[in-house]
Amino acid sequence: MKKSLFVLLVFWAVFSGYSETVRVATYNIEHFMRMFDQQKMPERSRNMTELYSDEEDVYEVAAVIKSKDFNADIIAIQECCDEQMLELFVKKWLDGEYEYAKVSYGNTDGQYLGFLVRKGWSVRDFREYVDIKDPADDRSLRSFKEREGKDFFDFLFSRGPAFILVESPGGTSFWVGCTHVKSKYGNNEAVTKWRLREIDKTRQICAELLAGGKTDKLVILGDFNDTIGMDKYEKIVGADVVMRMTEGSGGEELKMLTRKLSDSGKASYHCEFKPRYYRGFLDHVFASPAMAECFESALMVESPVAAVASDHYPVVCEFEFE
Repeated sequence: MKKSLFVLLVFWAVFSGYSETVRVATYNIEHFMRMFDQQKMPERSRNMTELYSDEEDVYEVAAVIKSKDFNADIIAIQECCDEQMLELFVKKWLDGEYEYAKVSYGNTDGQYLGFLVRKGWSVRDFREYVDIKDPADDRSLRSFKEREGKDFFDFLFSRGPAFILVESPGGTSFWVGCTHVKSKYGNNEAVTKWRLREIDKTRQICAELLAGGKTDKLVILGDFNDTIGMDKYEKIVGADVVMRMTEGSGGEELKMLTRKLSDSGKASYHCEFKPRYYRGFLDHVFASPAMAECFESALMVESPVAAVASDHYPVVCEFEFE
């Protein structure tokens, strides 16, 4: 009887159009690093009860991640804490729900990129792009690059990107990228050109990963520090920074999955305590054509607790794999 039931279940899965639902989220957690007590961290193995400097803030972040609307299998985090802190956060506050915790430290102190991957998934590869040299020798950018945390004048990327190659419980493999593009602090023509160079190289990296033959599916998400539409400096250089991600062809082709959310007037950067003109949709998601074919929906988690947990709302995309 049991054997017959098993055969029937397998038959149903194969012939009934069985599919696997996957959810991937991007979340800029404002000053996540600062929520942890730097003085207590060296004692973490002996003093777990004094791990956090502000338990209320950490509780709010955890509540957002554990909420029904969020419910992500993979989380790409910007402004992440360090890896040991992230592992402890998962253990204590997320009930160990995420098995893989990885941090890319980039070139900006205290504003790292992080990945969390749910139990039952496999992570096959990790790539980060920290030491890529900036092809433009623009000395006017030195003050901006030094302000980011350390002297990385020769390097292109401020924070990211980094990628993981994952395999879902159903056996689908795809790349997940996380990035945090240079902000518009001190914005001018030179800064805008630097931001465009970051975007161009990011798109090229996506193409290189896809050309590696491991999968034709890739999604990259994060804080792009740009809304759709040109500011005055983008008009001068003739390019919209965030939409530059969609201007590739061939292997560099990427589709924007969050256009409807952006066009609806939602502000993922809600910056609760700043004037309204600061607000805008900065947290975008792009996918390779094969990944975009599996895209089902995108939502922004804008619950009351999400409003106080960070100055960014999380954005979650759902995919269906046949």
